[in-house]
Amino acid sequence: MLCKSVASTGVAALGRTGRQCPLAVSKAAGFVRQQQSLASRCETQARPQLRAFASSPLADVLKSELDFELENDEKPEGLSNGPPKPFQLTESPGDTHLLLKREYKGEQIEITTSVNDQPEAPEIPEGEEGEEAEADSFPGLDFEVAIIKGDQRLAFMCQSNGAYLEVIHVSSVDPAGAPPSLRTFQGPVYQELDDDLQAEFANYLHERGIDEKLGDYLITLVNEKEQEEYKRWLGNVRNFVTK
Repeated sequence: MLCKSVASTGVAALGRTGRQCPLAVSKAAGFVRQQQSLASRCETQARPQLRAFASSPLADVLKSELDFELENDEKPEGLSNGPPKPFQLTESPGDTHLLLKREYKGEQIEITTSVNDQPEAPEIPEGEEGEEAEADSFPGLDFEVAIIKGDQRLAFMCQSNGAYLEVIHVSSVDPAGAPPSLRTFQGPVYQELDDDLQAEFANYLHERGIDEKLGDYLITLVNEKEQEEYKRWLGNVRNFVTK
C-alpha cells in the first residue's frame, strides 16, 4: 500500500505541474519513475513468499491423498496367483504398457494392453445406479492379441468386460516386428464377415487361452496398474512442488 500511495502522489504532481513548467514535468516524471521502481521491488520481494505459501497447501493435500491411498491399498484377489497359466506377465514401474506372453504349438502369443488406451465409461443415467447399471455401462477393456509364427504376425484387436470376449478387428498377416503401413490392406470390417467365419476366429483364440477368464484377469490387472501409477504420480508431483 505504501508503494502505491507514494506513486499515486507523483502521478498527481505530474498532472498538476505538467501544464506550467517543463522542468517541473521532468522532475515529477523522475519522481514517478523512482516510485514505480520502488513499487516493482516491493512486488518482486513479495513473490518468493507468495510462491512458498501457495505451494505448501498443495503439498499437504497431495500427501493427504497419498496417505489415504496407501492406507486403503488392498491387492485384488484375482492377481495373487498371477496371470492364467501358462501366460507370463511383463511390466515395469512407471510404464503403463502390460505384456502377457506364452507359447502354443510353436507359436509365440503376445497380449498387450495399456492403462492409457482404454475407453471411458459413459455416465450412468439418473435413477439407474447400482452394480447392474455399472456393469452395463462398462465399455470393456481393449487389448491386442498377436500370433507370431516365424517372421509373420497375425493380430486381433479384442474387447472384454469379463463376461464376454469380442473380436473387433483382425489384421492382415504382416512381417513380425514391422510397423504397420497405411499403404497395405489392414483387414476387412470384422462385423461384416460371415457369421461362421467370426465364430471360427473366436474358437481359434479360445484354443490359445484367449477367453472370458483372461479378459476378466486383464481388467483387474489394468485397474490395479492404474492405481499403482496414480500413487506414483502423487508422490512424484509432491516431491516436485516441495523442492
